[in-house]
Amino acid sequence: MEKFKEKITQLKLEIDTANARADQAEQKLSELTAALSSKGTFIQLIFSRNNVMSVEAKIAGYQSKIAMLQDEIARTEDRISEAKQQQAENDALQGQTDSYVVPTS
Repeated sequence: MEKFKEKITQLKLEIDTANARADQAEQKLSELTAALSSKGTFIQLIFSRNNVMSVEAKIAGYQSKIAMLQDEIARTEDRISEAKQQQAENDALQGQTDSYVVPTS
């Protein structure tokens, strides 16, 4: 159970890290767009367009990883819920067997 909690914490940290990197990429895209609009030369347009495509590819990759991590978190939470339910059922059965008295003849 503790391993599940650690894994969830680790996955949430990875999501936060991926989100931060995506935010940085979006900020760089904004800076490049601003630089492009202020300079406006054809060479800068080509250079910036390549950087924008690279940033967009990174953002898409981060979004994909975020989606995978969110799915993994959901699956892990489902497994935790199932484990808790199974534990509750086992505890209930244990309580029933503890209170069962064997008749003596």
